[in-house]
Amino acid sequence: LSWADSYAWLLVAALGVGLAGGAFIVGVTYVSHWFPTNAQGTALGIFGMGNMGSAVTNFGAPFLVVALGWERTAQVYSVILAAMALAAFAILRDDPAHAQRRRGGEKVSAAKQLEPLKRIQVWRFATYYFFVFGAFVALALWLPRYLIGVYGFSITTAGMIGAAYSVPASIFRAYGGMLSD
Repeated sequence: LSWADSYAWLLVAALGVGLAGGAFIVGVTYVSHWFPTNAQGTALGIFGMGNMGSAVTNFGAPFLVVALGWERTAQVYSVILAAMALAAFAILRDDPAHAQRRRGGEKVSAAKQLEPLKRIQVWRFATYYFFVFGAFVALALWLPRYLIGVYGFSITTAGMIGAAYSVPASIFRAYGGMLSD
């Protein structure tokens, strides 16, 4: 993103950010296949604590921006993300359901995978999640800018306050998962 020198390159960089965000939903499916139904809430809650990354960013990025500038900060984060992607590629293996399909197990059709969408509860819960999680992410991203613009806080102070908002919310995802089980 920091090397984009045209609108077209900005869009290419934004595609990378979108792919990183899309990895979250792939991870949800991946994690759920490793655990029995009665333990999936806890497992997914712990996985969801990955939102702690937004708290780390709120806390750490302002200090990096002050010390290195926004371009170098983006490059530092890119190196970290690339290292995590390589580690995941090296460590993770196929989930049990995928491994079984590779060994010649039953193939699941797209129609079968979309079958839960016939239930109104799925649409309700998806809508709740859309608004609640969307509000959390929006507030986590917006809060530091708001504190800087309205109250004149420094970027580092605003980042620490934003992190103080994000950390408990991320930790409670695990607890909420345990409650759902």
